[in-house]
Amino acid sequence: MTGIIAEGTFQAAYEAAQVALTGAELLIEEKAHGIFALCRPPGCHHAQRDLCGGYCFFNNAAIAVRHLIDVLKVGKVAIIDIDYHHGNGTQEIFYKHSNPLYVSLHGALDYPFYWGAEDEVGEDEGAGFNVNVPLRLGTQDEEYIEALQTIIDNRVKEYNPQIVVVSLGVDTYANDPIGGFFLTTPAYIQIGRALASLRCPTLFVLEGGYAVTEIGDNVANVLQGFEDNIAACR
Repeated sequence: MTGIIAEGTFQAAYEAAQVALTGAELLIEEKAHGIFALCRPPGCHHAQRDLCGGYCFFNNAAIAVRHLIDVLKVGKVAIIDIDYHHGNGTQEIFYKHSNPLYVSLHGALDYPFYWGAEDEVGEDEGAGFNVNVPLRLGTQDEEYIEALQTIIDNRVKEYNPQIVVVSLGVDTYANDPIGGFFLTTPAYIQIGRALASLRCPTLFVLEGGYAVTEIGDNVANVLQGFEDNIAACR
């Protein structure tokens, strides 16, 4: 997963990060239950503090989280990373921090390799606040949704965050050219409902997804499932 730097790369990546920051601001200012940051280029979870990689120059979700905690003073934040790949950059950035809680569901033994094991739990103040849920290659709808709901119920709710930030990758889709899971488009509605079960203001930051024809439907289903479950509890 190499990235090409060309004329305009920095400006494009910078502007995409600003979208995530604007989303964070709107979530608080508007007292919204959900905001979707449509970031392209994605600026996703492989970017570390001082290293780009995996198509990522800046880590937009991590930037938004840092802004929420340090500038907007929102209290505790949980990051739920549902991209197919492990968010090694997000893990590295927050590995020694107890705020945010970082939870990643991802394909085991796939890119970025050597990251994302269950025993990577954080260090120092961050011990216990990095939660990896590696899933087998070939994971399908029921297994994935059960794993997501279980980690939400058993760990994220216990953390009791004031804000949730979702690294919204949909490269878990069955026809994604670089993913190894087999989720169907209807499954993303269930994913959105599971995320809504936290009853927290939620910032969705668009990340991976390479089945270009279907990415819109899959993202829309996550957001629709979230909206439906939130509305049902009003």
